[in-house]
Amino acid sequence: EHMILRGQTYSKTLEMETGLSVFVPNSFSRQKPYKIVYLLHGLTCSAYSWLDNTMLPHFAAAGDYAVVMPAVGRSFYADMKYGQRFFTYITNELPQICRAVFNISADRADTAIIGGSMGGYGALKAALTRPENYGYCCSLAPGCLFIGNSTANGRGGAIYGSSGNVILENCTFEDNHAANGGAIAMDGNCSLSMTDCQVTGNNADISAGGVYIYHGESMGKRNGTI
Repeated sequence: EHMILRGQTYSKTLEMETGLSVFVPNSFSRQKPYKIVYLLHGLTCSAYSWLDNTMLPHFAAAGDYAVVMPAVGRSFYADMKYGQRFFTYITNELPQICRAVFNISADRADTAIIGGSMGGYGALKAALTRPENYGYCCSLAPGCLFIGNSTANGRGGAIYGSSGNVILENCTFEDNHAANGGAIAMDGNCSLSMTDCQVTGNNADISAGGVYIYHGESMGKRNGTI
């Protein structure tokens, strides 16, 4: 039997109680820490939407990992200038809360962050800002617009990945600029999957105006639908 917890937790970062759902496997009492998935909700959803409106309980029951689903309102998983610091809560405090209560691994290789819609944006932001925390990232229909970005490090005007796994669906990259990979650049330790992404008007000084991937030998993709 698995266990589903639904309720509230107090966040020192947010200075308030906030909703939280946790799915734990049926043998959660074992000594070896479990892998962990942080599953982020969309703009009109809550900490309970994945459990109530999807087949998550069915599929997660067959897995060997815990699933944590936090509530962030309509914050876009950001640290607000005049509001709560939801990005800090998700990436720093929430893992500490979970590890204090559950037998959850702290290893990067055992940690994934996934989200849909607004949550897809939050998953990308967390994984690419704190790559040392997440071994896997999946962003489903994030509705991300990466427009007019540039970088000083030479790679990836909008997104640069040095390690891990990045999955992008239905994103738009337009008018971004870098030396290599005007829109996106990935090093050899980072895998990239793109579906129905529009990559238009990006440019690079050296190679690959659209996407640049380096795996021993460079591989470039021009602008277009990827």
